[in-house]
Amino acid sequence: DLRLSGTFPGRTLPGDGEFSDSLRTSTRDVGATLHLTAPNAVVLDLHLSTQLSSLDRSLGGQAQRDQSANSGIDAAATLNRGRLSLLSGAALRREANRSYEVAGFDYEFYTASLFAQATTEISSTFSASATGRCEHHSRYGRACVPLVALLARSNGGWNARLSGALGVHAPSPFIEETSITGFARLKPFSGPDQSALAFERARQATLDVGRHRGPFDVNVSLYAADIFHPVGVRDLSSGAYAQELVAAPGPTRLRGVDLFAVYTGDPFAVTAFYGFLRGREVDLDSTAMLRYRDVPLSPAHRAGLDIALDLEETGSRVAVEAYYNGRQSLANDPYRRTSRPYTTMEALATQNIGRVQAYLSAENLTNVVQTHYDPLLLPAQSPSGRWTTDAWAPLSGRMFRAGARISY
Repeated sequence: DLRLSGTFPGRTLPGDGEFSDSLRTSTRDVGATLHLTAPNAVVLDLHLSTQLSSLDRSLGGQAQRDQSANSGIDAAATLNRGRLSLLSGAALRREANRSYEVAGFDYEFYTASLFAQATTEISSTFSASATGRCEHHSRYGRACVPLVALLARSNGGWNARLSGALGVHAPSPFIEETSITGFARLKPFSGPDQSALAFERARQATLDVGRHRGPFDVNVSLYAADIFHPVGVRDLSSGAYAQELVAAPGPTRLRGVDLFAVYTGDPFAVTAFYGFLRGREVDLDSTAMLRYRDVPLSPAHRAGLDIALDLEETGSRVAVEAYYNGRQSLANDPYRRTSRPYTTMEALATQNIGRVQAYLSAENLTNVVQTHYDPLLLPAQSPSGRWTTDAWAPLSGRMFRAGARISY
């Protein structure tokens, strides 16, 4: 993948300078799976995988070249006995990165883990499962996490699932903020000056309730999650670095509900969606001891409607989609603290003619573009090296595409 951006030739930014941002990435992966059925209803599975990634970037004349490798092997045995299914296994994973231009971002981590799972059908109506996993990380130490789920079904088409889980994640320097600004101005992740980080730990609970009746499907999901020691970027007012990776002193809390409704009645299919999310996180750049804010770029209200007409006898299909995004909290945006709500529409029409399928698509028919409200360009370059604000709305207006696919 190759991406080029920056100023046009002969154009300059505030401060009378040109700016370029080029990014080239490539990924190669390979994997293998072995599945064996042994005597006494025992199933053995072995999985191996390797992924190699390279990144070559030039951001405002500052180079960054990284090569990352992620490899893993896991083996599991499953025993089925009537309504009871037992699984146990072990896994070993290696994560490594080599940074050629910026010191302090080389690392090599190993994670060894043991896991087990039990699933049982209590009756024709109820089933349950429990999972446990313990792992040892070469940098962050040990962690054990469970997951428990209960499922209930009824003859009237109702189903409900209640689950609760704990989880852990090993931090790395590849997070959303550094994908924008790079490593050049960031305090080292590894070495003598490395950031003091720990496992990100999460706990969550989810309740799903749904019903299928005739052409209708309805589902409601309630969820709550707390993330402890979430890793983010904090600005530094002095010293050799502009930013550092830190673990927030308070948890990020997410609460939400999603509602889905689907109608499928030949030749129409209609899907409606609504989502509400309340997310709060610690403001790492606040001078207060522990100040919370809304999670940026997370709309509290989202909704969508998809209507499709499928005429199999003529080979025609038409679909229209509309999406609503509510207000979003914005961080480090000098033009506004909260985004404007907006609605986008898309359409797709296809026609089959023998072996040829012709299509015509339209995107962002409402022509919502962020620069219709505010500039993308910052008045001055940020300490981290950014020249643009976050994107909270589409950056391109109406787009139309037409083409054909030929099947052999």
